[in-house]
Amino acid sequence: MTGATLLITGTAMGIGMMALPVATKPGGFIPASMNYFLCWLFAVCTGLLLLEACLWMPAGSSFMTMTKRLLGPLGGHLFWSFYFIFFLMGMVAHVIEGGQTLNLITSETLPPWMGSIVYSFAFFPLIYLGVNYVERLNIILVSLAAIAFGVFIYLSYHQIDLNFVHQMDFAKSWPALPIIMFAFGYQLIIPTLTTFMRRNVKKMRIVIIVGITIPLIFYLIWEFVILGIDSAGALGELSAFRYQGMSSVNALTTNPALSYLLPIGITFAFLTPAASFATFSLSFRDFLADGMEIEKQKIKKALLCFFLFLIPLSLALIYPDLFSIAIRYAGGINMAIIFGLMPPLMVWIGRYQKHYQTVPPQVGGGRPVLVLLILFALFNIAIQLIFPFPTH
Repeated sequence: MTGATLLITGTAMGIGMMALPVATKPGGFIPASMNYFLCWLFAVCTGLLLLEACLWMPAGSSFMTMTKRLLGPLGGHLFWSFYFIFFLMGMVAHVIEGGQTLNLITSETLPPWMGSIVYSFAFFPLIYLGVNYVERLNIILVSLAAIAFGVFIYLSYHQIDLNFVHQMDFAKSWPALPIIMFAFGYQLIIPTLTTFMRRNVKKMRIVIIVGITIPLIFYLIWEFVILGIDSAGALGELSAFRYQGMSSVNALTTNPALSYLLPIGITFAFLTPAASFATFSLSFRDFLADGMEIEKQKIKKALLCFFLFLIPLSLALIYPDLFSIAIRYAGGINMAIIFGLMPPLMVWIGRYQKHYQTVPPQVGGGRPVLVLLILFALFNIAIQLIFPFPTH
């Protein structure tokens, strides 16, 4: 159960974590913390709703089966398109980020394009072998990330200025909400984990709640430290990085006094997306296998995995500046639709129109709670339309 819990943790703590302090700085620490709790609660509820929908379906089903049965063939194919774009753009973003990070780790001796190739094909065998091997790798990566995180906090805490806690602007905190929601995005792994956990509802509930609570704790500490350092004037104006598609670790390079933090920061910035990439790729494999009705055996599974890596890698090599656009389409409106609107909508139809009663409701409160979740997802979409994620 520990491995499954860390699969959720590793999925969530990916490339989104690096952008959090950059996105939330204009609003301040306290407004950002409130948004973190809102998105955490939303993530818990939508994950449990997806679990409920998974348990209505035959064993081994993924999103295509769920949407077709609950929304009909047209709705299923429509949302399959949304899911495909989400997974593809998410893969592109991971591949580009992985290549750039390997470039930094090797002191720029390995070009980013070559780093992207190495990064992609290093994961190929594990994704082919399946969830048991990905689980073991994920435990290692998350554990190493936790160690690197602890070292980073220990080395940087003396730079923190506690006066920054009093700096807040709630009006400027809302544009960061979609990015925070993206950083809590783990729902894509739910169908795979439901099968892996042999559809044990009690264990899956614990795995979901604990697995997504760990990132909440990490994010709050990360936010406190990075904004505290910036408040002390150590990092300069972080908001400038919002328009360059750069992260809080990139911002460390702006101040020579913090150069000692850069190696451990880069290490942490590599480990967390790597853990996320492994689970993301596994979920994409199962999604494609379910949607295309491909048996995950031998040569068919190998070809599926090859296809899974080849297309995003090709896009990353042809368009190396695609990172910000990929993040926007993977973590923007697309994600708000498929992991925000979809879970309560599917459960509404399953509970109150199709009257599935094979499992008890995984989120209480009935229709009012489902309506609140739908409204929150719509609010997230509205924010992205008003304050689009910068792509330059």
